[in-house]
Amino acid sequence: MNDNVIIGAGPAGIASAIYLKRAGFDPIVLEKGEVGGLLLNANLVENYPGFPEGICGRALVGVFRKQLARLGIEVQAKEVSSISLKDGLFALDVDDDEIISRSLIVATGTKPKCLGIQGESTLLGKKLFYEIKDIPALSWEGTIAIIGAGDAAFDYALNLADDVSQVDIIMRNDRPKCLSLLWERVKESDNIQTHPKTVPIAFEEGDGIITKCTTEDKEISFSSEYTLIACGREPNLDIFPKDVVKTLIIEEDGGTNIPGLFIAGDVRRGRRRQAGIAVGDGILCAMSAMDYLKGEEP
Repeated sequence: MNDNVIIGAGPAGIASAIYLKRAGFDPIVLEKGEVGGLLLNANLVENYPGFPEGICGRALVGVFRKQLARLGIEVQAKEVSSISLKDGLFALDVDDDEIISRSLIVATGTKPKCLGIQGESTLLGKKLFYEIKDIPALSWEGTIAIIGAGDAAFDYALNLADDVSQVDIIMRNDRPKCLSLLWERVKESDNIQTHPKTVPIAFEEGDGIITKCTTEDKEISFSSEYTLIACGREPNLDIFPKDVVKTLIIEEDGGTNIPGLFIAGDVRRGRRRQAGIAVGDGILCAMSAMDYLKGEEP
């Protein structure tokens, strides 16, 4: 029997684990991928307090890792396939095992939205990716195409510009939807080009990958070493049955209509996906979980 399990080791899950550990609990932290979540993709984090010059996402994750290690918190590289309730307890199917817990903090973040166009499913994970951290090593002679017009697409472009000879940002819109600061930095770059009013219609395998698009009056193609899709994200609650997700109510303190279940971070924040918000969410959920475990009212 465990008091608490945390699913996800991004900023929210890490903050939850740190708080609970210092409060005298020994939470189990499960993460199917790399510790750090979407921070691993970030070029420069400038709005997280404590780093006046900004800090790259991977470096910030490195700081988080050191804090986990100092407190003796181990992140287990395991994937939760499903969750069920048994006599008021949470039963988690984890790899080939089952973990039972009195409380559960879900900090599973978001998953990328698919374009749903020809060639996407067959080239995914080979020459086509949704996140920078999944792309194999890049070479300066190579090029990369990025599909999207928001903060993520432009931040990815700035992140990759030093590693490749050219970055093409393919945008459906006639103008960027990112922060003006990111747009200004992209315009100042010598090897990033933007292509507005350009709609991807298919992916084909070539020497690398060919992204076929339509513009207002013609079809064009972009040949690149890799293509990166950054066209939005949605909550990742796949571990729950669909009927549970449909009826799930999340309270301000991260608690839910299911006693002992707490939801933290990007998975509940829609477009408000920021490391600082996720950390605050994680701490709030940990405090609420602690009250629940002690039988106290929040």
